[in-house]
Amino acid sequence: MRRKYKLTQKKMAEICHISVSSLRKIERNELPPQLSVDIIFYLVFYFKLVPKQLFYSLLELENN
Repeated sequence: MRRKYKLTQKKMAEICHISVSSLRKIERNELPPQLSVDIIFYLVFYFKLVPKQLFYSLLELENN
């Protein structure tokens, strides 16, 4: 999603209210899938999505 919107890791981390280090781990799939629900809400709010759209976007990126 970050790459789709051409955001830096720093900007995406700011949007999610997490550290750049944590974002890097998420992008490398090094964190457990049970991430904070807060991150989902930050993304939904920033990108003006409904939660369902966020998950479809993530699945679409994984399948490409």
